[in-house]
Parts: sequence; C-alpha cells; structure tokens
Amino acid sequence: MAGRSEKLSGWHWASAFAYLILIHTGSAFSSEGIPFSLHYGLDNIAHFCEFAVLAFLFWRPLHDLRPDWPEGK
Repeated sequence: MAGRSEKLSGWHWASAFAYLILIHTGSAFSSEGIPFSLHYGLDNIAHFCEFAVLAFLFWRPLHDLRPDWPEGK
C-alpha cells in the first residue's frame, strides 16, 4: 500500500502535467479569435507568471524524488 507521501507525489505529478496540457491547449489556438489582447509588457508578465507556476508544479514532485535537495532560501 502506498504511503501518504507517495499518494501526494502522484497528485503533484498529475497537477503538473494537467497544467502543462492546459498551457499547450491554450497556446494552440490562434490569437485572431480572442476578443481582447494584452499590451506587450503585460503579455510578457503573464507568460512569466504562467511558467513560474509550471516550474513550481514540477519542482514539487521532483523534490519528492530527491528529498536531500536543498529547500532554497
């Protein structure tokens, strides 16, 4: 039977890949059909935040694989 940390790790992987699929699906659509657009600077900030969340979601299961990694300070 899997322990609690193994179950959480499975959910961590699932949430990371679900978010990755969401990003890929959203970027597959043409921007011509979108009724609004962000200014150039806001678009860059939005992409940075989007991929920062993705990095965090992948960091959690990777950290579960290597618990001896530093926590970051």
